Amino acid sequence: MGLTFGPAQHPSAVAECPKCKGTWPVWEREQVLEVCETAREVTFSHEEAFTLDNRSARSLLKRTKSIEHQWSQVLEIGREESKASEVSAKLPVAGMEFGALAKNTLSSTYKITASQSQTFTDTLEFEVPPGVSRTVTLKFKKLWQCGHVVLRDHQGAEIARAPFRVVVGLDLDVSQNDST
Repeated sequence: MGLTFGPAQHPSAVAECPKCKGTWPVWEREQVLEVCETAREVTFSHEEAFTLDNRSARSLLKRTKSIEHQWSQVLEIGREESKASEVSAKLPVAGMEFGALAKNTLSSTYKITASQSQTFTDTLEFEVPPGVSRTVTLKFKKLWQCGHVVLRDHQGAEIARAPFRVVVGLDLDVSQNDST
């Protein structure tokens, strides 16, 4: 999957150093973000347990449990470049020395962020016969998508590469244990 973003400015929009005649683009060119999904993993998240006690009743116990879990995922990739130069001068005057120091730093930061919210919902219905206590255990599992992201410049050269592992879903195992 590739995403292109960033407005491409006219290629002649360049700056020139008056001393060294070096040039550089004033505007960032289009960049492409490639997402390569490589594997899926399942890990245990958490567990919830509750008891439905119907031991002293003579009729069927019916219960409904609604579950909702919400999470957000953010993917961020970027790079930062910094160029620094320093010039100093010393001037001896009347037995004293005066100096000056000039520092110049040019830094550029490129960052792309994408975010998404997801919700897991489920409704469970339970029926417990008379004279029974039922313990219900809900075991939640996270589903992970693994891979890597590559940020390329307008010429296809790789700018940055980063691995990722994001939650793409939630799964639920339900177990029941009855006692009298």
